[in-house]
Amino acid sequence: MKRVDIEVAVVAGLAVALPLYKIFTLPEICDSPKLTLGEAAALPAALAAYLSVPLLFGLLRGQRGARFVWLWTPVMGSILTAVALYFLVVLKDWSPAQFAMVWLALCVWTLPFAAVVHYSGMIVRGIRRRRERPHGANSHC
Repeated sequence: MKRVDIEVAVVAGLAVALPLYKIFTLPEICDSPKLTLGEAAALPAALAAYLSVPLLFGLLRGQRGARFVWLWTPVMGSILTAVALYFLVVLKDWSPAQFAMVWLALCVWTLPFAAVVHYSGMIVRGIRRRRERPHGANSHC
């Protein structure tokens, strides 16, 4: 498991947990801006869902799919978060289509965050490697 995979998981989890907190505490949606027990449990569950994906893929070290943990984190974390929302926020009237829409919305929301963290990390590491090279290695004599 790489450090960047944990960074992607943290950013994706926070990208979901923080907006969910704001949604749950909106006075227009709820009777009061207080969290219910299910909503309060859903927030850390959403964060844990994204954090668990790199740990699960760490068990598959060396497998082909383990190379794209940054991509799988939003996809798998989103489905785990949708399950947590379904059971903890008591949205029992969801149809399979609505469940799929929540999962898709979470994927679409978290994928750009994951990509930014992953690719910005690649760029920074490339710049560091280039600067750490001896100056004689850059000359083409």
